[in-house]
Amino acid sequence: MLSSKWSDSIHTENGDDFDIQWLLKPYNVTAALKEHYDTIELELLSQQEQALSIYEQTHITQKTALVREIYLKHDHDALTYGRVIFSNHAYETLKDRIDTLGTKPIGQHLFYKHKFNRSNFKYARLDTKNVLLMNACRRLNDGLLEKIEYAYSRHSIFSPPNDSNCLISLHEVFFPWLKKYIA
Repeated sequence: MLSSKWSDSIHTENGDDFDIQWLLKPYNVTAALKEHYDTIELELLSQQEQALSIYEQTHITQKTALVREIYLKHDHDALTYGRVIFSNHAYETLKDRIDTLGTKPIGQHLFYKHKFNRSNFKYARLDTKNVLLMNACRRLNDGLLEKIEYAYSRHSIFSPPNDSNCLISLHEVFFPWLKKYIA
């Protein structure tokens, strides 16, 4: 279930090899990955109207919204999964920019370029029964899918400085095979 374990802080479980520094830094994930991997490509999985979970509706108070799903990949293997939810007001306000994103990273071309505000992070360790992790895994290469028992995720809300109703919800799932974070 998507809402079961979200918290203001995160700790790895005993035996986890995952480096939680990937979660804690308030950086642009694409830019950070490019510092650790020689090439990063964005695969746009979908950008369409979708029903929102009850948990997602607590942040974007609508039943449906435009949802953008992506993988950030290295050598054809997904490193992270992103699920971006645009409130109706956000989509109406930013329609031209959103509709032309294509395979451009949203962080570089929208959030940081236009100085959006970002909420504090919520964190979770997702198990394979979690809807968010199931969505993140459904298009993985078979060899990678078998490696997943859990993944860590963070969630934050973006809004432009002068429009607190223009909400964009971002869930980022970090797959367990990411390299160690180097500051």
